[in-house]
This record gives sequence, C-alpha cells and structure tokens, in this order.
Amino acid sequence: YCKALNVGCDFCHVKLPPKNGSQEEELDFAADMQMKENARDMIRMMMDINQKYFHYDKKVEPVYLNAISCNTCHRGNPFPLKE
Repeated sequence: YCKALNVGCDFCHVKLPPKNGSQEEELDFAADMQMKENARDMIRMMMDINQKYFHYDKKVEPVYLNAISCNTCHRGNPFPLKE
C-alpha cells in the first residue's frame, strides 16, 4: 500500500506518542481511523472488481494475470487520480 500510494504507515495507522524518552513514534495498528476505513472500502471494491470482471487462473504466470491493484488508480499518489 505504501508504494502504490506513496505514503508512510501513519497515513492509515494512528501515531502514538514516544515512550520512555525515545524519539521513535509507535503506531497503533489496531486503532481505526477514517483513512483506514476508506482503505478497507477500496480494497473490497478492488477484490470485487477482480472477482467479477477478471478471470484468475493459477496455472498462468503471475506476470500475465489481468487484474487491478491499488496502483491502477492511485499510481503513486495518496488519492486516486481523476482523468
């Protein structure tokens, strides 16, 4: 997700304040925030499109599979590009 959207983990995961004088911030991966909910909706949409419109054959080399991914619409941007 980070590569397709060109974002860090904290784009979807809640940052926690540093502990014990550490300078490193931790992430609360279990906590939900709006971006994480949006991502879940988009992942469901992507899976639905792939299942409904693209045939998946495990015998075909992965490089030749026709399917969409996050990068199909985002192309390295945090929000899908409109054309």
